[in-house]
Amino acid sequence: MKTKLLYLLFIAAPCFVSKTQAQTFTAKAGLNLANVKENGGGLNLDYDMKPGLHLGLAAELPINNWLAIEPALLFNQKGAKFNNNLFGTKVDASIKMDYLDIPVNLKVSQKMENDMRIFATAGPYLGIGLAGKVKANAGGQTVDEKITWGSDEDSMYKRLEAGATFGAGVEINMIQLGISYDLGLSNTSAVTDDGYSSKNRILRFSVGYRFGKN
Repeated sequence: MKTKLLYLLFIAAPCFVSKTQAQTFTAKAGLNLANVKENGGGLNLDYDMKPGLHLGLAAELPINNWLAIEPALLFNQKGAKFNNNLFGTKVDASIKMDYLDIPVNLKVSQKMENDMRIFATAGPYLGIGLAGKVKANAGGQTVDEKITWGSDEDSMYKRLEAGATFGAGVEINMIQLGISYDLGLSNTSAVTDDGYSSKNRILRFSVGYRFGKN
């Protein structure tokens, strides 16, 4: 149901945009600080943030002078790190996941002096798992495996993810500086024994360049 609703939002979004307003595009890239939130399963680990990258392209479809719809395509690196003692054994592990995320944000902006504009965004996103790897070293034993995607018991993670994203930033001329937070809402783990769930979290810092007709 969540996935169907997101698809409807993506398809319907441009219909709400006034054709009299000009469209612009923003190429963006930056730093991710990713983590995961675990629940259930009898083993909840305290993960550390894992640095990663993101890059993509967003379109700004104005509704009026201060409100717009902003769909985007974003390559996003997610995951987490763990470096601690577990049952008396030193464990050093990392999860790296590459996603193609499709957010559709509602963007509110206000023009200030000296060609500066401040903005805030919020909306849903759909994530599609592309590739990933799990690495671990515990007690001299090493694991280095590619992530398997699916919903069956032989898979590690589900390929589709749904969540919400929130952000804010400033534009100076055509340069955009932003900060955003992705809140994964769907369980990405294919293993759900004892109610186990894993949800992605990302704190993202972006630099963008806006182009197109204003």
